[in-house]
Amino acid sequence: MFLKRIYTVFILLLLSGLVAGCQTLGQYSLSEQFVNSALQKQLSHYNQSVDAGDLFKMNVTFNDMNLNIGRQEANKVVADGTAKAAIQTPLGKQNVSLRLNLKALPELNKQQNAIFLRQVEIADYQLDSSLGSISSGLFLPYLNQALQLYFEHNPVYQLDKTNQLEYLAFQTASTIKIEQGKFVFSLK
Repeated sequence: MFLKRIYTVFILLLLSGLVAGCQTLGQYSLSEQFVNSALQKQLSHYNQSVDAGDLFKMNVTFNDMNLNIGRQEANKVVADGTAKAAIQTPLGKQNVSLRLNLKALPELNKQQNAIFLRQVEIADYQLDSSLGSISSGLFLPYLNQALQLYFEHNPVYQLDKTNQLEYLAFQTASTIKIEQGKFVFSLK
């Protein structure tokens, strides 16, 4: 009789442990640090050219970009970064250093197994030119367009197909949720 009770208690503990384990498996998250590491590798190959006809030609490369996921603004990704731009105008060439602050919404793309940033907007910026001041009114719309095109075609995170749990999360999640410092996928 005593052994039967111990056996029953053991089975109940085992089942409650399995249920609790299944509840934690109901979510998968990507940390801010993990996503930033992947983004840095991707941006090291970034080189965007913008041609504005006779006005100017611009070549932009990123030095650094870090995402703050849900920390500064709820349900948004805020990206801080630095970039260099070489601008060729009829008046000559200028090298510009940029300090950017971007805001965007993340979007899960199941067909490409990736997370993209949408509705990218420049929230704040600082320009330093090798030849003194530069008119940001002319330059900024083209930079904003280049950034939107970049993030439209290049994900901030691409699925690791060797990670079975991550693959399951991408395949079963319908949306991506932002929690402070991470992207969260709820598994069905």
